[in-house]
Amino acid sequence: EALSTGDKRAINRMQWEYEELVDKLEDESTNTHRVMKRYEEMLEIRAQHPSFHPDAPQEILDLGDKLFGIKRRALDGSESILAISNVTSQPVEIHRNNLQISAQTGTITDVLGGRQRLQEKTLALAPYETVWLCY
Repeated sequence: EALSTGDKRAINRMQWEYEELVDKLEDESTNTHRVMKRYEEMLEIRAQHPSFHPDAPQEILDLGDKLFGIKRRALDGSESILAISNVTSQPVEIHRNNLQISAQTGTITDVLGGRQRLQEKTLALAPYETVWLCY
């Protein structure tokens, strides 16, 4: 229905002219360029982790109404990734026990941010932050 109105804003998406889009993607000072580069980086990171294989098992976690979480495990059991997103405009903390990560689990690294996380008993997420915790 939104497309039938003829109103470009009806579906809340920018309608790009090809040349304009190419210019924005090539111009390092634009948000369009920065967003596309980060998206490409995320795809590269994802390709390096067997937990993101299409056939890898996944489980949706019940983390309340402020967080969305998915746990994925590599088919060969070599790693697990817990993808968690803070879906609010406020910082959120979650206790490690609520993440279903064993106390014996060693290093836990946020492969999106490239740093170790969960050294403490809680995980703090900034507004709208997403982490991919690999262990």
